[in-house]
Amino acid sequence: MTFVGTFEHTIDAKGRLVLPAKFRGHLARSAYLAPQGDCLALWEPEEYDSMLGRLQELARDKQLDSRVLVSLTAASEEVALDAQGRVLVSDRLRTFASLDREVVLLGAMNHVEIWDRSTWERMQPEMDALMTQALAEGLGV
Repeated sequence: MTFVGTFEHTIDAKGRLVLPAKFRGHLARSAYLAPQGDCLALWEPEEYDSMLGRLQELARDKQLDSRVLVSLTAASEEVALDAQGRVLVSDRLRTFASLDREVVLLGAMNHVEIWDRSTWERMQPEMDALMTQALAEGLGV
């Protein structure tokens, strides 16, 4: 599954986030929510396992400190989608990504990124410029 698109949503007072309908069907009943830079990443179980496998290879080859894997898995959470297509974002993960009420969900190929709306709005012009430059240099399709 390739996740694409940008969706503005809100996190309710209980920490629940409604996922866009386009994403729900691909996340089945559960997913992994993990810290990623300044945001959170929501992974399908198979993709999360694949990502961890790649990191384990890097750790075995001494290209990555194995403590990174421990830290990532300790900070990640398995989440279940409820009947309304919501996931619970823990206080700890909301604090990590500075998520308040207004968030933006981004399709990021093999996962979904969850950004604080104001943080994303500040970054978006730079991200758009990087994409435009890469495409102009023939690095796109």
